[in-house]
Amino acid sequence: MGKENKLKLLTFNTWGLKYLSTYRKERLTAIADTLAGEKVATPIPELEDFVKDEDYNFDIIALQEIWSEDDWNYITKKCKTKYPYSRLFYSGIVSGPGLAILSKIPIQSTNLYRFPINGLPTAITRGDWFVGKSVAITTFEVAGQQIAVFNSHMHAPYALSGSQNYKAHRSVQAWDFNHLVQLYKKAGYATILVGDLNSRPGSLPYSLLIDSGLSDSWELSRNNKKDDLVAISKMTPAEQIIEGCTTCDTILNTWRTDICEPDEAQRLDYALVDSDKFDVLDGHAIFTDIIPHIGSFSDHFAYTCTLVLKDPSSTANSSNIEDSVVVGNSSLIDNENDKIKIEQRVAIYTELLETIQDYVKTCNTRDTIRQSIAAVSFLTFFFLIILYLSKGDPQNLSNYKFVTGILIGVLLTLTFVFFSLIGLAFGRSERRAFKEVENEVTDILTSLNTNNKTYGSL
Repeated sequence: MGKENKLKLLTFNTWGLKYLSTYRKERLTAIADTLAGEKVATPIPELEDFVKDEDYNFDIIALQEIWSEDDWNYITKKCKTKYPYSRLFYSGIVSGPGLAILSKIPIQSTNLYRFPINGLPTAITRGDWFVGKSVAITTFEVAGQQIAVFNSHMHAPYALSGSQNYKAHRSVQAWDFNHLVQLYKKAGYATILVGDLNSRPGSLPYSLLIDSGLSDSWELSRNNKKDDLVAISKMTPAEQIIEGCTTCDTILNTWRTDICEPDEAQRLDYALVDSDKFDVLDGHAIFTDIIPHIGSFSDHFAYTCTLVLKDPSSTANSSNIEDSVVVGNSSLIDNENDKIKIEQRVAIYTELLETIQDYVKTCNTRDTIRQSIAAVSFLTFFFLIILYLSKGDPQNLSNYKFVTGILIGVLLTLTFVFFSLIGLAFGRSERRAFKEVENEVTDILTSLNTNNKTYGSL
């Protein structure tokens, strides 16, 4: 394999929320300067020999949370010589999805897929719905092979469990992601999925992404060694980064030191790759240094990996049971290993189905509350109107009572209109989107169970 077959990737959530992120401009400037080849930060003492200067030389860079065009303009200007090809993606009604690509390799094409299910418009303090979380797809040609890079920042979990975890939203996003990846794989692309996926290893969204036929580059770099999350939680903070690639909530990140416990460190940033098309030479966390007088580059550490494209002739006849089953192919299953794979998929899809059904029950409760608030607001406003009309000329009432009544009436009217519009516009749309995915999952489960029965009769 020649050097032209190697591909070094970087995925980095830059924490670029305009007006909200601490030292945003200074940190994004330092990120751009570092990408351009300048040394602007010092290593954490515990990780002094962990990352080398040469590790900062990438071929393709996928960024998340680029939510200020001023930041993006500085990044592209600073990195123009080293990374002449770039793209910022647009979506949503506020800021955009925050997804961007920098590359040494010419970009062939770009496309943006916006997730149909992406949080709630009523969750104003969350912001996921307003920015239009998406998948940014960029294609390249490397050593004569077509490559598709999927960059995304999936819906955030705002709690470990419960409605604020948004598990159903993230899982359905992973389901859509799964289908997108498979479409490009079937078209012959070597596929790479990168980003802040906001999902722990082994979680349902993670399992759905792996189910697309991709492999975790971090695990491949360690001879397919799976993460032991319990063991990682008991490691020292430095060991968690070196041995567990914990890119988020580590206390060695200055923006997490005072708000996280040592056992909360987790891996949320990934590069999932088509192992039929790529070998993985290495993978590790990066951008772990400290900017003097500022702190860490971001509230996440970045992740980088080096891939080697396999010879196309060696992968031309490779087959994957996952690809055949997911589209309902009823070809006979050949061996016990394939049956185990089918059973694993049934378990994943069954959990997805149950997750959707549980969330829909929550939606029913939420809609009932919303409708009740709208009804009470309307009736109260109607009562106030009747009351004031029965009093005769408003001028006969004390001014402060009249003004107060008017303000209450306006507030109640706005409340009624708001909750009515949310129910009519968003509520129905969300419900139908979940119903569609529920039907898709049911169809595939039926196909999988048919294949399993066929196997049992052989």
